[in-house]
Amino acid sequence: MSTKHSLHKIDTHFEELSSGVSFMGKLVQSQLDRIVEALNQDQEIELISMDAVERQINDEEVRIDLACKAALAKFTPTASDLRFVLGVSKVVGHLERIADEAMKIAEGTADVKDRVQDLTERSELLSSFLQLLCHCRDQLQASLNAFALNDAGVAQVVIDSDAAIDAE
Repeated sequence: MSTKHSLHKIDTHFEELSSGVSFMGKLVQSQLDRIVEALNQDQEIELISMDAVERQINDEEVRIDLACKAALAKFTPTASDLRFVLGVSKVVGHLERIADEAMKIAEGTADVKDRVQDLTERSELLSSFLQLLCHCRDQLQASLNAFALNDAGVAQVVIDSDAAIDAE
């Protein structure tokens, strides 16, 4: 009876971790979507609203990381549970870093628009940003799908296609 109760608590805790990763991933995707949309429409990127979402992403990372530590402290995880918790901890760190990089790209885009006077050069730079961002956004979506599905095959496809981003 008590084992069944404990398993339910662990399952609930792990579901909350998964939901947290999904929520955080959606926040990061929204940041990338904002930049892509602004570039596609030749609009200014609203850095203030992006900064507010960035703070929310940072808070979410801290919350999920604390939940991972709590899971390790409260429960005696099996090897697969331990891998899951450690994986979640790594994923949220990477998502937070992606969000940081998205902010840098947004700021860099604004800087290019301000500093590069030659319209052809500016257009080429912004087009390169857009192409890279779209590729990164697709990779992020595929990664989050692999995580949600717990599908190593999908994850391997993402890893293999990462070379294309590095080449850009």
